Amino acid sequence: YNGESQGPSGAYTNRIDTYVTVEGLKDGDALTGITLSGSRMDAGEYVITPSAAVIRGKTSNYSSIIYCEGKLTITKAPNPAVIVADAAVTKGGNTVNLSKNVKYAAGDVTYAITGEANGCKIDKNTGLFTSGDETGTCVVTVTATESANYLGTKKNITVSVEDREIVPLHVTESDIA
Repeated sequence: YNGESQGPSGAYTNRIDTYVTVEGLKDGDALTGITLSGSRMDAGEYVITPSAAVIRGKTSNYSSIIYCEGKLTITKAPNPAVIVADAAVTKGGNTVNLSKNVKYAAGDVTYAITGEANGCKIDKNTGLFTSGDETGTCVVTVTATESANYLGTKKNITVSVEDREIVPLHVTESDIA
């Protein structure tokens, strides 16, 4: 899949052997034109239908032309998902939205904690990650499901759960008065 029409469609008079195989022509006769229909844009398998063959030579040599359908296969492209692999959050029930780490995904996106959760939680649909009370790392697997034209993909985000930042408090006598 590349987002553009693929496969033959229309009348062809040049490089016909690129598109079709011809059998049974008499000496000196040649296929000089053919119409093919079957161009498609989306991933899948499609039929290419030949018709309207033009033969140079003695057409009286042929009582009928047998057309055989061809097959066009458009394969799915790799998922264009871009996933930033790292995130950080402070421990103690704080949140970070991991959906901001995922861009251009084709298909539905889900999130799951892989391995030790360390008290952390993730909303599987929104990617909202909530830290636990322990420091460490949590691995979240992001899955973009297969769609009509793209393959599915899985990638990990490593979330660092950090201690709360301690901000020193400076108190002077004038602050107390």
